[in-house]
Amino acid sequence: MLVCDTYSQDDLPNEFTYGTLLSPEEAYLIIEDGDERFLLRTGWTGHGGFFAIPLHFLIRWLTLLPLAVIIALGTREPESRRTHKLALGLGLVVCVLGFLAPYIEMIGLVSALQLGLLLLCAVWLLLLIRGGYRLYQKVAPMV
Repeated sequence: MLVCDTYSQDDLPNEFTYGTLLSPEEAYLIIEDGDERFLLRTGWTGHGGFFAIPLHFLIRWLTLLPLAVIIALGTREPESRRTHKLALGLGLVVCVLGFLAPYIEMIGLVSALQLGLLLLCAVWLLLLIRGGYRLYQKVAPMV
């Protein structure tokens, strides 16, 4: 998003417990404001480090790395303008939707997680279709 959502340790209030291996009572706090309730997380209930990788981080890497492969393969073949345009178009769509995802979630259309999973499936499906088509092109002349 266009705002920073991180703070240094000195900026955080002393009333809360921060860190890893916290009990749920220490890591989470329910804040009520009128009829609305908010859940504030101040730490991890498990181990930190490598095994605490958030799902959105995995979705980003599992989407962007194959997308880079698709764009690289699509731009490598200069004789196929259609493939070139499709690869760059897909990259542009993923880029724009990735940037707009938090704003789309704020207005309530779809959650950023659902949008990320949709883009993940679309990229991998396109990669499988492209790979299957290239395999077909190599096998079909042999038959």
